[in-house]
Amino acid sequence: MNFSISRAVIAEVLATAAGIVPTKTTMPILQNVLLRADKNGVTIAATDMQMTTWATVPAEVSKVGALTVDAKRLHEIIDGMRCESVTLAAVESN
Repeated sequence: MNFSISRAVIAEVLATAAGIVPTKTTMPILQNVLLRADKNGVTIAATDMQMTTWATVPAEVSKVGALTVDAKRLHEIIDGMRCESVTLAAVESN
């Protein structure tokens, strides 16, 4: 997965998603957001099993794919950046 997106757009969506994910849970995957890049853009989704949020935002996708990332940590990193756009890439490893 590889895509470029406006930092302001992804920061806004991640702020909403990070507000939904639980801080303590017996299911650690719930602390993550799902990032799915395809021809329509990037879909960012989060849930706490009672409430779910998702948004598909425009992005320049060069490689389709999906992964989950710690929601709060990713939001802190993106929010702390001062650039106009962000490129995220997943590196496959064995």
